Amino acid sequence: MKRNTMLESLPMGLAALAAVALISGCQTRQRPVAYTRSSTYYSGGSQTGSRYTYGTGAAQNSYSQSSQPVTANETVIPLHEETVRVGTREVNAGSVRIRKVVKTETVNQPVQVRHETLVVDRLAPDAGAQGNQQASLSTPFQENEIVIQLRKEEPVVETQVVPTGRVVAQKRANTEQQNIQRQVRREDVEVIKEGNPENVTISENLRNSARADASGAGPSATSQTQGTASSQTISDMSQLTGATDKSTLAGSSVRLSSARVQKVSGDHLLAIGNDQSSQVWIHTRQPIEGIKEGDTIRVHGVIETTSQAQASLGEDATQLQGQPVFIQARTVEKASQ
Repeated sequence: MKRNTMLESLPMGLAALAAVALISGCQTRQRPVAYTRSSTYYSGGSQTGSRYTYGTGAAQNSYSQSSQPVTANETVIPLHEETVRVGTREVNAGSVRIRKVVKTETVNQPVQVRHETLVVDRLAPDAGAQGNQQASLSTPFQENEIVIQLRKEEPVVETQVVPTGRVVAQKRANTEQQNIQRQVRREDVEVIKEGNPENVTISENLRNSARADASGAGPSATSQTQGTASSQTISDMSQLTGATDKSTLAGSSVRLSSARVQKVSGDHLLAIGNDQSSQVWIHTRQPIEGIKEGDTIRVHGVIETTSQAQASLGEDATQLQGQPVFIQARTVEKASQ
C-alpha cells in the first residue's frame, strides 16, 4: 500500500523539477549592448563621414553617415543702388472766390408831367356866355357854391429785373514740362592692397565698375593687368606731381590724408598741391561746402583722364582744359587741425 503511494507521487515530482528548470532558463541575464563610434575622418577640407556600430555580443550591425561637403571660404558683399521714379501728385495750388455783390447808383432820367391851373376873371355883362353855366349859381340873389376839381400828373417810378449777361468760371488743365534733379546713391567696392600681398587677382569687371562710377562713362576697352598703374593706390602727393606722364596714372585709386587746397573754382572743382605749378584738380559729385583756399583736406577717389570724361564733367570740363588727368573724388572732407 505504501509503496504504491510513492510510485504514484513520483511523476508529480518530476513534473515539478522540470517546471523549476524551465523557469530558471528563462531568467538568464542578457548581455549588454555595445555602442561605439569611430573617429571622424577629414580629407582635403571635406568630411568623409562617421561610422556607428551597434549590436549584442558578436552580432553587430553597422551603418555609415553620408558625407557633408564643407562650403569653400568666401565673403559675399551685397551691393545696392538707388533708382529714381518720377510721378505726379495733386496738391493745393490756391483758390479763387467769386462772390456776387449788389451795387446802388443814382439814375437821372427826364419825364414830362402835366398839371391843371384855374384862372378866375370878371367879364362885361355884354360878353357872350362861354363855358358851362351852373344852374345853382344862375339864380339871382341865392347863395351857393361850386367845386372845381384840379388834376395834375406826377412821376411814377418802378424797377424791373432784366438779364444783363452771364459770368462763366471754367477750369482748364495746362501741361508743362519740368526737369527733376535728384541725387541717388550707388554702392561699389574698392580693393586696396596693403603690404604688397601676393596671389591677389582683381577682376576686370571690378576695375571697370570703379571707372564707370568715377567718370559716368562705360567700361574702358583697354585691358589692365595686375601690377599696372590702374591697380595701385596713391597716398602721397609726390606720386601725382612727380609723374612724368600723368596719363599713366589713370585708373589708380587716390587716398590722400593731407592735401593743401590751392584754389576753389565753382561748386565742384578745387585744386590741391604744394604750389600752383604742381597742382592737381579734383572734381566732386556733391557741392563743395566749408572748404576754402589754404585748408588741408582728405581725398578719396580715382584718377580719370580728362579727355574721356568730357560728358560727365559738363560745364566743368572747360576749367580742366590742358589737364591730362584729374581726381574724381568720392569723398572730400576737411582734415582735423
